Amino acid sequence: MSRVIATLKAGLEAWRTHSLTALDVIYVYLDGFALRVRSGGKVVSVPVLGVIGVLSDGRERLLAPQLCGGESFAAWKGRLDDLVARGLRAPVLCVVDGNAGLRRAAAVVLLFSLVASGQIKLRKIDGWRKIAAVLSQHTVTAA
Repeated sequence: MSRVIATLKAGLEAWRTHSLTALDVIYVYLDGFALRVRSGGKVVSVPVLGVIGVLSDGRERLLAPQLCGGESFAAWKGRLDDLVARGLRAPVLCVVDGNAGLRRAAAVVLLFSLVASGQIKLRKIDGWRKIAAVLSQHTVTAA
């Protein structure tokens, strides 16, 4: 069993650190959410920072889920700095919720992106597709 876990951990680490330079990410959705996990014999909620990228062809990619202590400016800035270091270019649009730390981190790290706030939650994948489709159509007609 320990070899299986070691293989899974190695694969996860390779995915978490792979280069993003080849991805043409035009929109990102940034949101924190809680996962219920078993730890020490108890079920607890663990905060997760989630980043979904929408590529220019409309496909969605999970770029960077990360367990954290909370949705602070420092946590989000660290997550976004890591993505930029891995090759993520500033997207056209960052969609965020009302979290002040997240908004500030997106504005600081992704300097040339429009940051839009809304009630978008990463758990609602149908919402992502509808928003991406509307934004893609708007971008095409505005170009």
